Amino acid sequence: MAEQYFMGLDGFIWFVGVVENRNDPAELGRVQVRCLGYHTEDLTLIPTADLPWAHVMHPVTDPSMQGLGSTPSFLVEGTWVVGFFQDAKDKQQPVIMGTLPGYPQSTPDTTKGFNDPTGTYPSENREFSGHSLDESDVSRLARGEDSEDHESLKKRRDIISKEVPIAIEPYNTETDYTQVVGPKRETWDEPHPRGHESDESPYPSAKYPY
Repeated sequence: MAEQYFMGLDGFIWFVGVVENRNDPAELGRVQVRCLGYHTEDLTLIPTADLPWAHVMHPVTDPSMQGLGSTPSFLVEGTWVVGFFQDAKDKQQPVIMGTLPGYPQSTPDTTKGFNDPTGTYPSENREFSGHSLDESDVSRLARGEDSEDHESLKKRRDIISKEVPIAIEPYNTETDYTQVVGPKRETWDEPHPRGHESDESPYPSAKYPY
C-alpha cells in the first residue's frame, strides 16, 4: 500500500519573504508574498500578480470567524514576514506566522521584487511615527526617543476626555432604623444601603442587586 501524505505529515518547509500586495480579492486578509530563495527578484520572470496568496495566522485571542476579533491583519507592502507552506514541497499555499522588524537603509526599488511596489514603505519620513531611514523599525516611544514630541502621543493627548461628570453619592436617611426588628427585615426586599444592622464596619455589606 502506498504511503499517504497530508498537511502535517509531509514535512515542515518555512520561508522568509516580503509582502508585495494586500489587496485580496477574496477579502480574507491574505497577502501576496515573495519568498527568499524560492522566488527571484526579477519582476519579468515572476511579477507580483503571479505570487501565491498567503493566509495570515492569528493568535488564539482572535477567532477569525464572522467578523469577530481583530481581523484583518495590519500587514503593509514591504513588510518582512516569516511563515510556512501548507502544501510543503509544492510551495503554493503559504501561511504567515509573524513579522520581522528591521533596519531599513534605503527607499524601495520598485523595479525589483522584495520591495513595496507602491514605493511607500519604508520612506525617508513617516509623518506620524517620525521614522526615517537608518533606524530601527521599533517605535520611537518604545525606544525612549521623542517621548514628548512624538506625533502619535500628541494626537492621543488632544483627544483626552476632560471634565467628565461623575456620579454623586445618594442621600441615605437613617429614619428607617427604627422600623427594623431583629436581624432580618420583614418588609424590605433589598438590604439597607448602609449595610446590615449588625455590621459594625462603616463599609456597606449589601450585595447585588443593590
